[in-house]
Formats: sequence, C-alpha cells, structure tokens
Amino acid sequence: MNRLSQRALPLLLLPALAASAAGQDAPAEDPLTIARRLEARQMTLIRRLAPSVAAVFQEGKPGGGSGVIIDPRGYVLTNFHVSSTSRRLEVGLNDGRKYRAVLLGIDPGGDIALLRLEDRLRQRWPAVPLGDSDAVRPGERVYAMGNPFLLAEDFAPTVTQGVVSGVHRYRDATGSTDLVYGDCIQIDASINPGN
Repeated sequence: MNRLSQRALPLLLLPALAASAAGQDAPAEDPLTIARRLEARQMTLIRRLAPSVAAVFQEGKPGGGSGVIIDPRGYVLTNFHVSSTSRRLEVGLNDGRKYRAVLLGIDPGGDIALLRLEDRLRQRWPAVPLGDSDAVRPGERVYAMGNPFLLAEDFAPTVTQGVVSGVHRYRDATGSTDLVYGDCIQIDASINPGN
C-alpha cells in the first residue's frame, strides 16, 4: 500500500465508524431498574383491576367463589359451580361491601354463570373489558385474582401469577364432575378453591 493510501485509510474509515457508533443502542439498562419498572406496572394493573373482582356467595349457604364484573351495568361472570341454580346471591367487592345479585343465566356444562348486581343507588360498576382469547399465546404472563378459601373478609382479591402453558385444551366430564372444559387456556398460576 502506498503512503497516500495509508494516510487516507483512517479518514475513509472514520465516517464508517461514526455511522456504526450512531446506530448502536444506548447503554443497557440496569437489570434492577428494569425489574422495578415491570413490578410497578404489575402493581398498577392489579390496583386497576381489583375493584372489578367479586367474591360470590350463595345467600345463607357456606362456601363461595370468585367472579369478575364484565359490564358497567353490573353483570358478573362467575362459575356455575359457584352459583349453582341459586336465584339469590351475594357479591363482595373490593370496597368492603356486600351487594345482592340475581342469577341471570347458566351453562352447567361450560361451568359459567352470569349474575347482575342489584343496588338502586349505583348506576355504574367497575368493569373489566373482555379480551380476545384467540390472541393468547403460550408463554404470555397471566394473573389470577379472586378470594381463594374465602380468606379475604374485606373482599380485597388475592393475586397469583404465572404463564399461559397452552391453548385449545379440552377436558371431558370425568370422575366426580360433569363439567366439560372445551377449548380452554391452560395456565400454571396457582389456583385454589374459591379463586
């Protein structure tokens, strides 16, 4: 290589190096900072959803379960095995109060029941919008909120988390239950009676 080429080479490489440096990502964030930011988002989500989580009881009977307000008019989605065919139910919410609810419809095979909260003074309820179950993918984070073992006397929901383990899962009526779970989302979050 001649002398001129040797001197020109660094000058030619300088713009290439500058362009390369400009395209580099910013220094990596501290892992603890990332973890704290994700935790803060998680806690914000839980605070936002908690008022919509319902503890469901059959009036005058022991036991109960959980549900979720899905419409601001007071419609609550719960499990059939929680409501059974009881026409009168009570629902405890995160505000610490119990409300009367009426059973509107059931799907015993799908283990689903629809309730409506009754309170003449309240026109709107804190509802959670339903998502698109077809968009759920294995590995996505999930949260389960409810009142397992009916331990929360103030009706503040208990929270557990996990991931989606699988989609399009089926379970026929076997053993001690006649419940058929068709086209379900399987998760690994800890679910206990009443959750």
